Amino acid sequence: MRSHEVELHKNQAPPQLLHNLAMAYFALFVEVDQRMHPRDRICEFLGGDAGLADVALTALRDTAFRDDLPEADETISFHAESRHHFLAYPVLASLDLLQAESPSRLDELSGEQKRKILSVRYCVADTLRQDATSECHDRWLQQDPDLVLDMLYRCAVDALKVGDSNPPGLYDLDRFDTQVDRSYDIRVRLLRAFPVRAPSTQLPLLDRLLGQVVLFPDRVALSAVIAKKLKAKSATDAQKVLC
Repeated sequence: MRSHEVELHKNQAPPQLLHNLAMAYFALFVEVDQRMHPRDRICEFLGGDAGLADVALTALRDTAFRDDLPEADETISFHAESRHHFLAYPVLASLDLLQAESPSRLDELSGEQKRKILSVRYCVADTLRQDATSECHDRWLQQDPDLVLDMLYRCAVDALKVGDSNPPGLYDLDRFDTQVDRSYDIRVRLLRAFPVRAPSTQLPLLDRLLGQVVLFPDRVALSAVIAKKLKAKSATDAQKVLC
């Protein structure tokens, strides 16, 4: 840590170093006490050096503003392989710290930066035992729902196509009370993209999506999707029964 202190001050620390700090921040190391406050965990992780801990926390907080954040497509591809970038956990720690200390700084991020961060939020945050990013996510949802929901759809549909039975973002979609129409549109689009030869492990997801969409009064889009599914010769019998 001492050998990288200058880089930490400049927000240019090696990604793997920040990854290790974020692991301590979220108590993902066995040796770290989960009952402690994240700041105290970082200090303990660094041998009780409070000054170095402050430098480390500042670097974690500013991770969201780094120029080398992984592209959204890279994060999505990694998720399909059950992997994530070394900067993924630091990004989540950054959002947690920014939300607590200076949430207005989150508005300084560009649309492209937000897309990169949202892809991490959807594809990686669920691997944590806690969600440190909901407030930031909902803040952006109110400011620019099209950007947020487009990123949610991109993450979910890619996972759907590779056989994921629990695509990222669906938990958030279920709680978007203020974006009902947009939520409906995304579910219809997911149904449209649902693989006709999906494995049996994905059928509960299909049943869930159908059950949610059928509750909406507008059935035109849903009817068109179902008609197309039923005509598909390659569709499994189980999927046709559900449709």
